[in-house]
Amino acid sequence: MAGPALSGAADLPFARADAARLEEARLGAVEDWVEAELGCGNHAGMAAELDGLVASYPLRERLRGQRMRALYRCGRQADALRAYQELRAYLGEELGLEPAVALRELQAAILRQDPALDWHAPPLVTGPAPPAPAPPGIPAWPAGAPVTPGRSASPAPGAGRAGGRLPAETTSFIGREADLAAVGKMLAAGRLVTLTGPGGSGKTRLARQAGAAAAAEHPGGVWLADLAPVGGPDLVIPVVAAALAVTEEPGRPPWSCRRRRHSC
Repeated sequence: MAGPALSGAADLPFARADAARLEEARLGAVEDWVEAELGCGNHAGMAAELDGLVASYPLRERLRGQRMRALYRCGRQADALRAYQELRAYLGEELGLEPAVALRELQAAILRQDPALDWHAPPLVTGPAPPAPAPPGIPAWPAGAPVTPGRSASPAPGAGRAGGRLPAETTSFIGREADLAAVGKMLAAGRLVTLTGPGGSGKTRLARQAGAAAAAEHPGGVWLADLAPVGGPDLVIPVVAAALAVTEEPGRPPWSCRRRRHSC
């Protein structure tokens, strides 16, 4: 994830074979990480991440397919199809090849808006169950690992039934109970609460925890629109619409359209 394997020494004769092997393993891990993020519903964030990954590794067809799915699930069907055409042109010019069968099938599914492409929230888990086999190339979550409400685990009470989506937390949240209680009181008193503070002070983490705690009070669910990668005010509405799974319709502003069923 941090950079090419054996950077600075990969061209030396004794290191070439190991560097190539380690770099392939690193890129495979990157692709697995992207797949896990997409499986958790982080489509808007990964669409921006995949732009850079595809530019750096244009021949990695798995990354290309992941980018197409991320764009489609963000409501950007035209961009997803354009991404396929870009790959096809690149392969044709550089190698005289057509994209792999899996990518051609993905393009066809996007064209017909196949419901199977939509992201589905994990089911609400009510009790222990045997672990399901992991898809090829995706590491299985360790048995008995702690589970927190969020996008890769059981939703908070009320949020799962309503269909909301919040990111999963990978570490415990302790020591800020007073802050969490204060935010909860402010949310109960008003519709808009703004958290301020220096960068890295934990504002985003606190906001997510407050959303999870308040999920039971919101029948429509609690949703996260990640505006961190947004580069301008014109992109705010599309990102929020994508987070809420709103399908854009010609001639209608996003706020007047309806959410897709069985989507993120």
